[in-house]
Amino acid sequence: MKSFVTHYLDDLGNLLKQLDSAAIAQAIEWLRETRDRDGTVYICGNGGSASIASQMVVDIVKGGSFGKKKRIKMIGLTDSIATITAYGNDVSYDSVFVEPLKNFARAGDLLIAISGSGNSPNVLRAVEYANSVGCRTIGLTTGEGGMLVTSRDDIFARVLRLRDHGREPGDRLFINHEVAFKYKMSALQAAFGLAQLERIDELVARKRELFAWYAQHFAGMNGITLNREAATTKNTYWMVTALFSPQLGLQKEDMISQLRQRNIDSRPFFHPLSSLPAYREFGGPQRWQPRDPASYDIGARGVNLPSGFNMTEALVERVVGAVKEIACTGGSTIAR
Repeated sequence: MKSFVTHYLDDLGNLLKQLDSAAIAQAIEWLRETRDRDGTVYICGNGGSASIASQMVVDIVKGGSFGKKKRIKMIGLTDSIATITAYGNDVSYDSVFVEPLKNFARAGDLLIAISGSGNSPNVLRAVEYANSVGCRTIGLTTGEGGMLVTSRDDIFARVLRLRDHGREPGDRLFINHEVAFKYKMSALQAAFGLAQLERIDELVARKRELFAWYAQHFAGMNGITLNREAATTKNTYWMVTALFSPQLGLQKEDMISQLRQRNIDSRPFFHPLSSLPAYREFGGPQRWQPRDPASYDIGARGVNLPSGFNMTEALVERVVGAVKEIACTGGSTIAR
């Protein structure tokens, strides 16, 4: 039990260190500004979040106000059970926060919305309404994904970057600029995943057929290596990866760019983690490339070729032909 407590406290301490102190300071400043303009703070949430909301009202109305000249006016939209059940029974549960909020909210007020999932419809409707009438909104959620609603372009841009491994929106070269997140799949995505698992043999067979076409049409070509299948394994060939010999003089960016000019989409072989901007504080390529020359070498020369289930042998032949043409343009000799 002591070991469990120790690990729990260590995890909690590490989590607290990751909190955005600037965002917390901004939230505190908004509370002060709302108080100074004689505005009102509202708060809402469901289940455990409702309990947190009610406790925060106590903390603000008493702990943050007692004995002070300036007091914060705060209303817990979770605290009138009769109102919540009336709207929930007569209208819909989605309306239990937004409808009471319409009675009070004014421009300049502040709404604090708590949702562990980030998807609670009644909370999101309250946020949407608050933004529409000129209130400020603060969202408290967890790392389980979900929906975030904001009227601020800077927050929207920040979230788009954080939600996908610290990559810029639209990035297709897998360049991570900071250590960020990859949120868990939704229930709908899980359902699709289950349906695919039920067809796993069929899907793997289709991928292996696709790889066989590439192997056939690349046969006899010098300077290219495709995915390897060890004797004791069965490769599913998630992606068909082409590794180009240094003698061809092609970097992956060159191949991807020239394929794009021929309306052929492709993806880069993954970069060594230590080469990414997100990890530069640990020394970057200058420190790590001498210790790991293989990944830096292979990472610069690999391209993932079109590998979707909709590929036909004719399309594979077109891709292979384009790759050979690009290599020839680079001055390489290829056996056709």
